[in-house]
Amino acid sequence: PSTHIPYKLLIELVQYSPPDFKIEYVLSKLQKYGYKIDDNVQKRVIFAVNFVNDFGARERRRSIVELTESERKVISDIIEMLKVAKSPDEVQAGIFNSCRKNGINPPEMFRKMYMILFNKQSGPRLGTYLFDVGYERISEIMRQYLEGN
Repeated sequence: PSTHIPYKLLIELVQYSPPDFKIEYVLSKLQKYGYKIDDNVQKRVIFAVNFVNDFGARERRRSIVELTESERKVISDIIEMLKVAKSPDEVQAGIFNSCRKNGINPPEMFRKMYMILFNKQSGPRLGTYLFDVGYERISEIMRQYLEGN
């Protein structure tokens, strides 16, 4: 029997995947989550990518996230860091360092960033996701929050 992966999960992973690496990103995340990747899973991922391409992603409603001036500084630091980061681990460490430097509780900042990115209080490992999606797309999303809610 083939591995069962909820289609909703596939669609969600496609929606948040880097534009130029959708299939690879989704397969790597599924593997990381412990799913066995076989030909059937690969076909389902391609179907999910085609579905999102044909019918568009679900409308991403902008979350209302209140940010302090220090939290805005952390986001600004993260955007700048993404320009030069060489690895997901460097991004992850940079988030923690910026939080500490600006007197922000890291778990609270992570929750706020997940709300901004996913409209949920949790999500994938943030440094990896930010690095994978890249500077341009992340800065486009985050700059809206730097300019005010």
